Amino acid sequence: PFDSHVSKTGPGFAGKVLSVLPAGANLRLEVRLNDGTVYETQHAHDSEASSLRVGDAVFVLPSKAYVFD
Repeated sequence: PFDSHVSKTGPGFAGKVLSVLPAGANLRLEVRLNDGTVYETQHAHDSEASSLRVGDAVFVLPSKAYVFD
């Protein structure tokens, strides 16, 4: 979750913010990608992600990807 960038402009996978939750020193975002996948990310409170709200259209750009079945 820390290896991702979320912004209102691309590049990345398009989706919508489902939730914005404070998690201690971090901010946790849940994003539903356009293909239905729910993606979780964590960011510092002072990052660009802190301006995002539920329902915002965003792009998620992972720098590392892990797949768990």
